[in-house]
This record gives sequence, structure tokens and C-alpha cells, in this order.
Amino acid sequence: MLLKSRHTWFYPLSAKIQSPRAPTTRSIASLQNSTHYFFGHPHNFAIDQPEVTRSIHQAVVDAFDEDRDMVTAQQRNLSLDPDFRMLPFGIDAALSRFRWVVNQRLEDERQAREQPVGEGQHD
Repeated sequence: MLLKSRHTWFYPLSAKIQSPRAPTTRSIASLQNSTHYFFGHPHNFAIDQPEVTRSIHQAVVDAFDEDRDMVTAQQRNLSLDPDFRMLPFGIDAALSRFRWVVNQRLEDERQAREQPVGEGQHD
């Protein structure tokens, strides 16, 4: 059962809201410091009540707007020092590994493009 008290929804303990997010960097040089941020918020309860979906959506948008203001200000400050490099934390290990793999593959592709045709091929 879903209960509402004035402006707040109370969800059952079995309720689940998933939060898939996919921030992606832009590749156009003039937009290097900007990101597309795709997100969703599917839920497994009150599917037949669109006002619940709207409420969840608005809560996610409100939280994102607060985060966006902070992240935008942080990026503006970081841009003031062109030598600034992010320092990874242990919690960032999976992301660091992902970045390493992507960079390695990009380097492999770059080297393959630079290799003359026929070089490295054996019959």
C-alpha cells in the first residue's frame, strides 16, 4: 500500500527504485568541459499511479539540479589551473581501470593506423 502525507510519499519496504545514470563526455573540442547526463528512475510499485512516477521524477530532477550547480562551479574552479590533475581514490579503482583500458585501446588503434600497410604481416 502506498501512503501519502501532504507532499511526501511513503513507499512499502519492498519498493525498489533503480537509478541508472550515464554521463558521457562530449567530443567536440569547444565542448570538452561539458557532459551529457542521461538518467532514469524505473520503479516496481504504484505503476498505475502516474502521480507517483511524476513525484519520483521531480525528486530526481531537483537533486540533479542541486548537484549540477555544485559540479559546474567546481569545474569552473578547476579550469583556472591548466596543470591540475585529478587524483584517484581507492573507491575510483573500477573507473580508473576502465579509463586505462579505453586509453590502451585508443593507443593500439593509433599505432595500427600509423603502421604502414603490409608491415607486421607474415605469410
